[in-house]
Amino acid sequence: WTIDIFNAIDKALKKNGCILYNMSYSAENTELIWFVVTSIIQRTNFTIADSIIWKKKSAVPNNRSANKLTRLCEFVFVFCRKSEFDTFSCYKEIESYCPSGQPNYKNYFNWIEAPNNDESCPIHKATYSTMLCRKLLKLYTKEGDIVYDPFMGTGTTAIACIREKRQYIGSELSDRYCAWANKRITNESAQLSLF
Repeated sequence: WTIDIFNAIDKALKKNGCILYNMSYSAENTELIWFVVTSIIQRTNFTIADSIIWKKKSAVPNNRSANKLTRLCEFVFVFCRKSEFDTFSCYKEIESYCPSGQPNYKNYFNWIEAPNNDESCPIHKATYSTMLCRKLLKLYTKEGDIVYDPFMGTGTTAIACIREKRQYIGSELSDRYCAWANKRITNESAQLSLF
């Protein structure tokens, strides 16, 4: 199904756009994310442009394992079209220019620290991190851009887009998640209108 999603996004993604895809592994299946990444590269028009380590504030409990470390990090893979590997959009700040006119960019490390989530809600204990989304939006989008989240869940990407002045479109299969996301989005919009 991941290949189907990437192929569908390929038809809608603007030129030089990218896909930010968060994946983590379970203690029981540590190989799956690498198989998924390989399949995406082999079976779609996309390749890995970058990988980001998301360091969370607290670790996933795994202290019952005698031989596996407690996971504090997850991966965010940056995919771009193979034909746009050298041109896909990233909005790094220019720090200075060489005498030749070539820009020197501010360092942006592929290590982002952000909370695990915003808060738990009645239907999902591990909601996504708005701070992580906001940091990623600032790097890979600019104000007014449209961001699509095919797994909108409880609406975290939409909240981050509202705060960073991006437009958003989201898909979600669960009616309960949609209702919760819409409630969060309405509350966020109401709070912003107060300022």
